[in-house]
Amino acid sequence: MPPHFHARYCDQEISVDIISGEVKGTMANRAVRMINEWRILNVDALIENWSKAENKEKLNSIAPLE
Repeated sequence: MPPHFHARYCDQEISVDIISGEVKGTMANRAVRMINEWRILNVDALIENWSKAENKEKLNSIAPLE
């Protein structure tokens, strides 16, 4: 699997590729745009957490979009 994360909004869930931003699943367009903005701002931290997850290490907290 490529590095990715899951996002939920109400009863909707998507999977987002950390590098490309490709979305799998269905979610409101506004929510997807906000998630993508957050992904772009935090891509380095997301990649670092992906590596930690693969090594079964504790993940770092990533601040939400403000």
